[in-house]
Amino acid sequence: METGFYQWWLSGFNKICFFTLFFSSLFFSSQSLAWTGTGEITEVYSHDGLHIINTTINGTPCSRQFYWPTSDPDAKDMFTLALAAFMGGKTISVHYSSLSCNAGIGNAVLITHLKIIK
Repeated sequence: METGFYQWWLSGFNKICFFTLFFSSLFFSSQSLAWTGTGEITEVYSHDGLHIINTTINGTPCSRQFYWPTSDPDAKDMFTLALAAFMGGKTISVHYSSLSCNAGIGNAVLITHLKIIK
């Protein structure tokens, strides 16, 4: 008689659920979130509760303009990094969701992370 995990695993429904969740997590993690290539910030500003940066980053499917809400828990840190990179002429990369390509302000894309490369 089969018991425990082995019996659960033999259930066809549980196998389907497991593989569906497993492969969908791989698909969404690789398809919807991405780091951009590198570039410099050409403009930094705030407007209507948003921080917005224009960049020279090429190769993004959406835009060279990125934003994040001022209400974001990391908003001040990201704005500080953006200003430091802008004033220092540093290269940056941003992390964005490709799902937000058409949900932005104009052509701007919502970002969740910003890093200074050099």
